[in-house]
Amino acid sequence: MKQPMEEALQIAQQHLKEIRTVTDWAEKMGYCCSKDFSRRFRNHYQARPSKILNSIKLKKAIHFLLKTNKTIYEIGYCELGIGDEKAFWQYMKYHTGYSPSEIKAMENSKVAKDLRKIKE
Repeated sequence: MKQPMEEALQIAQQHLKEIRTVTDWAEKMGYCCSKDFSRRFRNHYQARPSKILNSIKLKKAIHFLLKTNKTIYEIGYCELGIGDEKAFWQYMKYHTGYSPSEIKAMENSKVAKDLRKIKE
């Protein structure tokens, strides 16, 4: 049964570790066709689901890096479902320009404040 589109963001946040692609997200929402899900999502939120999914993952990753003592492996694999430590490192470097260890080390700097804007 298809979930209401209003619940898409909540479902993504609750199942972030299991949702790696828009297709995974569509399946969690009860859609058998990811194109149908993407079209309805774009109509409802005026944004591509892949962009929103990346934003949710980045927000969660930055939160865990700055606010917890979890290792980079625990954050990437256990919390976000990103393949391994190397894949998480590449993901963060690509999307933020900083490695996970750099982000973790900059808690009180201006750069950390800039990264927190992603959370908004």
